[in-house]
Parts: sequence; structure tokens; C-alpha cells
Amino acid sequence: MTASSGTLERRWAAIAFALAVIVLLGVFGVAWRSGERLAADSDWRQHTYEVIGEVRGLLNALIDAETGERGYLLTGDAGFLAPFRSGAAAVGPRLASLRQLTADNPRQQGRLDALEPLARAELAQLEDAVDVRGRAGASGVSLAASIESRRLMDRLRARVADLEDEEAHLLAWRDRALQAAIRQNGLSLAGGALASALLLGAAFWLWRRENARRLQAEGALQRLNARLEAANADLESFSYSVSHDLRAPLRAIDGFSHALLEDAGERLTPDDQALLARVRAGAQRMAQLIDDLLRLARISRLPMTVQEVDLSALAETIAGELRGRDPHRPARWEIEDGVHARGDEQLLRVVLENLLGNAWKFTRRQTEPRIAFGSENGGPESVYFVRDNGAGFDMTFADKLFGPFQRLHSEREFEGTGIGLATVARVVHIHGGQVWAESELGRGAIFRFTLGGGVGRPAAARARDTP
Repeated sequence: MTASSGTLERRWAAIAFALAVIVLLGVFGVAWRSGERLAADSDWRQHTYEVIGEVRGLLNALIDAETGERGYLLTGDAGFLAPFRSGAAAVGPRLASLRQLTADNPRQQGRLDALEPLARAELAQLEDAVDVRGRAGASGVSLAASIESRRLMDRLRARVADLEDEEAHLLAWRDRALQAAIRQNGLSLAGGALASALLLGAAFWLWRRENARRLQAEGALQRLNARLEAANADLESFSYSVSHDLRAPLRAIDGFSHALLEDAGERLTPDDQALLARVRAGAQRMAQLIDDLLRLARISRLPMTVQEVDLSALAETIAGELRGRDPHRPARWEIEDGVHARGDEQLLRVVLENLLGNAWKFTRRQTEPRIAFGSENGGPESVYFVRDNGAGFDMTFADKLFGPFQRLHSEREFEGTGIGLATVARVVHIHGGQVWAESELGRGAIFRFTLGGGVGRPAAARARDTP
């Protein structure tokens, strides 16, 4: 298969997937809008039922008031006043509720404008008749007043019927709209589902062809990796050659500068001697940088032998080496017993050498330096730490800490090339773990790391003082 045909297939695959996504998004959008419309139509239908319920409640309240009034007028029985009072009391809230529910319908608002005065007049007339009956007895009942009350009630019934008819028409219209929306939604979803199925089928077919091409590409990639490994071997050989070629002139610069200082030191001014000292220091620092860079580059190419490693024993050995370099320096070491992990012993030694070496270096100016190593088992994997009470650093620059050549202290304060923590990070990542630090300027630092499934075995920590 040629490169041009493979490119064409990838383009068609991308187009098919894009169209499938667009159609699916369109179907989702239609379904969403239809769902919103159905919900809105359902809410409006519910609203119409609420209005009809309030209209009928208003009519029932008026009927209760009228029935109670008539019963009391005919019999004088005070028991009829209960429905009269409850019906009259319900008229006002019913009218207020109808006002609120029909605020969006000017026609209904106009009908309420005509109905409210009639309702108030009817209630006032009923109240007057009840009051007269209570004071004058049966002789106080007026036939003319009863006829007028019945006339008002008939007009009220007609107004209420107009309100209910309007809502019934709205309900019928909304039912038709709801059914139409349901049909449209069904057609849209069916069409979208069919189009999506066709496009997804085409996309799957193209994916299978692309997968076959990917398998071929993987074979080519394996062959390329083999060539790359050979190239890396050549590059490593080249790196050693270059480093040797760089070291030679650096050694010459350092050596000749040293010879000049010894042979002509008395004839040189103090400024000349200081300049030569700076030249020697620069050459030595450059040589150290070359060594550190080669060590960092070699870390990722070293073969790994995964086994259980006694980190406590490694830390003890490294601490002893550091104490041997400066036996008169006081320091308190706290190394936890029995801390184990699975990993490459040589690489893990590099990690502890750098972290403990940094702790030793940055506690140099403390009157009571303390350095600790141990593990924490608060989660699914062990977390190992190195803690000191040294110079610390500003957490604002913590993101630069593990990059090559990144230093948070000047060369005058503490020596170093800025490669050590980059080497730690590379080794930890090779093991599938993470490394991070917490610190406060002038109050020490703690470096924590995991090893991607390493098993820590905490035990009682022991403290040891060196004279």
C-alpha cells in the first residue's frame, strides 16, 4: 500500500468519524430541544389544569356561600352559616390565584376585571341578607333581595363559564401541539439513529482498514526501534569521544593555569592570581558538568535488575561515606530500620546518594543538623522520604527543582551543578514512581518519592549522633 493511498484512507476515515460525530451531536441537539419543548408543553398543560381547578374552586366557593345563605334565610339554623362563611372567605384567595395564573393572558385578565365586582357585590348582598335575618328574624327576609342575589349569581356563573371555556380551548390547542411535538421528536430520532448507524458502520469499516495499516506500521516501528538502539549505541560511543575531547583541553587549561600560578606566582599581582583561580574553577566546574551530564544520559540506558532492596542498609552505607568525608562535623542521623522496596539496587543507590548528599550539603551551616530517612504507608503504595533541617528553598520555584541545571541557591552558597535532582527524577520515573518536595526557606526540606508498587516495611527508627 502506497503512502498516498494510506493518507487518502486516513482522510476518509477522519471525514466519516467527523460526520458521525456531527450527526450524533445533531440528534442529541434535536432530542434536547424536543425534550425541552415537551417539558414546556407539559408544564403549560399542567398550568391550564391549575387554572381550570381554580375557576371551578371559585364557582364552588360562590355556590357554597349562596347555598349557606339560603339555608339560613329559610330555616334560621346557624349551622348553615359555616358553609356560607367558608365559601365567602375562599372567594378572595381564588380570585388572587387566578390573577397570578392568568397574568400572561390579557383576555382572561379582562374577564376577571368584569367578574370581581360582581363577586364582591354578590358577597355583600349575601352578607346583608344574613345580617338582616339574624336581627329581624324571618320577617326580615326580602323577596326582592333574593331575586337580585339570584340574578347576580347567574351572571357570575356565566362569567366563570367564559373563563373555563377559554382554558378548555387552550388545553385542546396545547394537546395538539404536544402530540405534534411527540411525532416530530420520534421522526427526528429515528432519522438520526439511521444516519448515525450508517455512518458508524462506514467508520468501523474504515477503522478496520486503518487498523490493518497500523499493524503494518507497528512492524515498521519495531524495525525502526532496532535501528534506533544501534544509533543510541553509536551516540553513546560518540558522547564518550566528545567528552574525552572536551576533557583534554579543560585539563590543559587547568594544568597550565596551575603551573603558571606555581612558577610565576610571585610575579603576578593578586588580581592576576584571582583571575587564574577563577579560570581553574571554571575549567573544573565544566569538567564536573560533563561528568554529570554523561551520568544523567547513561541512567536511562542502564539495564534494570528488579529485586528487593534494603533501602535502610543503603542509607546507612551512604551516611557512613558522608561522615567519613568530614568526620569532625556534628550531625544527627535518623534512619528507619527495615525499609525495603522493589527496584534496581544500583539506581536506587543513585537516588539516595543524591538526596542524602543534598541533605548533608544544605545542613552544613546548621549548629545542630538533622537528617532523616524513612517511609510512610498512608496509601496504596509506600512513600519514602529524606528530611533535613537545612537551608530549604522557596516553594515558588519548586516546579524548577527537578530540571537539569536548575539551582535555587548560588554557587557561592552551596556547590553543585544542578544535575543531581534531575537524575533522581529520572530514576524514580524509570521505576514508575513520582518524586516531589516540600520546604520552607531557612527551615529545611523534605523530599518524598514512590517507586510504582515498591513495598516498604516500616520499623522503629533509630537515631545516631556523630561527634
